[in-house]
Amino acid sequence: MADELYSVLNRFHREVMIPDMQLMVGNLRDEMLSLVLPAFHREVVVPDILRMLAQFHREVVLPDIQRIVGDAVAPLALRDEMRTYRVSSPKR
Repeated sequence: MADELYSVLNRFHREVMIPDMQLMVGNLRDEMLSLVLPAFHREVVVPDILRMLAQFHREVVLPDIQRIVGDAVAPLALRDEMRTYRVSSPKR
């Protein structure tokens, strides 16, 4: 009797429960992909990524650019300053 009950329950599970669960999970997955994930991405992921990229730019990229450009432009600034002094100095 127990073996027969086990067999019937196993068959019911395979033939009825598993297809129903697969259908429910498939529908839920489709709903998540079409509604939940885009909203999560738009409201949580994108602002986080933008905030993180802005912070990275401020703390890492911008100081490097300022240092590199400043080092490259410094001799030109000195040259321009010396030319300005020479032009503006009175002639004897």
